[in-house]
Amino acid sequence: MGDVDAGKVIQFLVFDRSYPNSILSCLYMARENARSIREVISSEMWEQVNEFYVMLAQAKQDLSLPDLNALLTQVKQSSHLFAGIMTATMSHNEGWNFGLIGRFLERADKTSRILDVKYYILLPSSEDVGTPIDELGWMVLLRSASAYEMYRKRSSQHRITPAGIAEFLILDPEFSTIGALLFV
Repeated sequence: MGDVDAGKVIQFLVFDRSYPNSILSCLYMARENARSIREVISSEMWEQVNEFYVMLAQAKQDLSLPDLNALLTQVKQSSHLFAGIMTATMSHNEGWNFGLIGRFLERADKTSRILDVKYYILLPSSEDVGTPIDELGWMVLLRSASAYEMYRKRSSQHRITPAGIAEFLILDPEFSTIGALLFV
C-alpha cells in the first residue's frame, strides 16, 4: 500500500475510479444511471450530470491546495445545481419523488458516517473533549455537511456542542432530511 500522504488520500477519495465511493466513481454511476433513464429525466438534468462528470474527469489530479479547494467548491455547487434543476424541470410525480427519496437517503447515510468518524476517529484523545481543537473539529463537520451557518442561526445556545450538532443534523425538522421525514 505504501506511505499515506495528503495527495494519495485526495486521489483516492476524489479521483480513484476503482474506489466505488470516490467522487468520480459516484459521478460516473450517476451519469450512467441518468443515461439509462433519459426518457424520464429532463434534458437539463442530463446536461448537468454529464457536464459535472466531464468537468471532474478532466480535472488535474495533482492540484495545489487552493486549486483543490476551488475544485471541491465547484463539485459542491454542481451537486446543488443538479438538485435545483431536478426540482425546477421535472414533474413532481413518482419519478421526482423517487429521486428525492434517493437524495434524502444518501444525505442521511453520509450524515451518520460524518458523525461517526468525528466521534470515534478525529478526536485525538478523551482529554481533548470540549477544548478548542474539539470545537474546531465540530465546526469543520458542520461545514462539511453545509450546515454551519444554519446551525449557528438555529442554535439557541450559540455554542457548538456535540449533542446540539447531532440533534440538529439528525432531528431538526427544518434542516435535517431525517427530521423532515420524521415530523411529516
